Amino acid sequence: MKKNNDVKRLTDLKDDIANAKEEVSKGKGRLEELMKQLKGAFKCKSTEEAEKEISKMEKNIALMKKTFDKGMEELEEAYEF
Repeated sequence: MKKNNDVKRLTDLKDDIANAKEEVSKGKGRLEELMKQLKGAFKCKSTEEAEKEISKMEKNIALMKKTFDKGMEELEEAYEF
C-alpha cells in the first residue's frame, strides 16, 4: 500500500514538474514577444532603456502640460473667460 502511495506521489510530482516547465516556457515566449514589441516601438533593447525612455516621455508630457496651462491662462486673461 505504501509503495503505491509513493508511486502515486512521485507521478504527481513528475506531472507538476512537467506543468511548471511548460509554464516557464510560455513565460519565456511571452517575454521574448514583449521585448520584440519594445524594441520595435521604442527602439529599446532592455527594460532599463525602456524605463529611461518612459522618464524622458514623462518629463516631456509635464513640460507640454505646463506650456498648455500657461497658454490657457493667457487666453482666459485676453478674452476674459
